[in-house]
Amino acid sequence: MRMRRVPSHVCKEGGLRRLIALMAAGLLAVGLLVAGGGEAAAAPADTHRMATWNMQVGADRWVGAQNLARSFDVVALQEVPSAAPAGAFPLGQNGNIR
Repeated sequence: MRMRRVPSHVCKEGGLRRLIALMAAGLLAVGLLVAGGGEAAAAPADTHRMATWNMQVGADRWVGAQNLARSFDVVALQEVPSAAPAGAFPLGQNGNIR
């Protein structure tokens, strides 16, 4: 189907074109709202048990972190001392540290 172009003298300063564009945008917005998404589904709750431990740069506090690691799936450590605990050995690359 071929559409005829409306002569520019018929559209006073593009008023008809703006009206048609506005109506098309409005109909599109209404169509998206009516036909849109349906009900939202929530993701299942996280099953990991988490804990945090502030070591306060104390090398003697590694035992507390170890006890938490036995009871929780994830343990976030804060203010960790620069020295590793006694008996620790590197397993390879850890972040940007080798």
